[in-house]
Amino acid sequence: PKAIYWHFLHEDNPELTQEAIQTLKDALLPGSPEYLSLIDGIRTAATGAVYAKWLNDSFLYDDRDKEHQPDEFDIGIDIGSGAENAKSVMCLTGFRYAEKESKTHVYNVDDYECRSTDSDNLMNEWIQQVAEWNAVFPNRISACYLDGAGIGVTIIKSFKDRLVARGLDHIDVAAAWKFGPDGGIRDRIFVMQALINQHRVHFRKGNQLFEMMKRIMRGEKGEAIMDNNDIWNDYYDAWCYSWTPYRDWE
Repeated sequence: PKAIYWHFLHEDNPELTQEAIQTLKDALLPGSPEYLSLIDGIRTAATGAVYAKWLNDSFLYDDRDKEHQPDEFDIGIDIGSGAENAKSVMCLTGFRYAEKESKTHVYNVDDYECRSTDSDNLMNEWIQQVAEWNAVFPNRISACYLDGAGIGVTIIKSFKDRLVARGLDHIDVAAAWKFGPDGGIRDRIFVMQALINQHRVHFRKGNQLFEMMKRIMRGEKGEAIMDNNDIWNDYYDAWCYSWTPYRDWE
């Protein structure tokens, strides 16, 4: 009662060009809660799977395909919470700049589920896996990004020292970059939606991550993602840590 409602479209904003409006639309998945809210102006409740509806076999690639050959690589490592179902996971992610599109494509090249539980053996397992990936892609892995919530400066230094001792001193080590006030959870959803919508993300056939991504669920009580220390969240976090710090996101 006695309320006046004003409804605006993006086209009503004199500061937005048609190109800017289209860029915003391209960054969100049609039909997603974010698209319905920010593009269509519809009040929505985010429920169900985050990505499963939009991921299909067209996002899978065979590493023998010449068009799918990343130029450089980063590694994301999620340490796991110590819960029964949680695991430490490593993701090797590749990046390729497509000149025709002037866009970067992101590749889930490989993923690895760690077996060790104590910290010393776990770090040795990380070193061994990094060495194996470096043997496949010599000197093309730029950095390893570790879950910043579970590590300290000492762990980062120790990991770097062991890489140097293994002859892998060209690989940097840093805490994962979690942009955004909530640790970047919502922002990572926006980035991943843009990559999916523009078909700029690719998962190698046979990797675990593709199926794990389909199991990521919306959270409750305003939480962007439900995290009950399930294995699929560990895969997802390691994957995100590998691409959030990437240097060229055009």
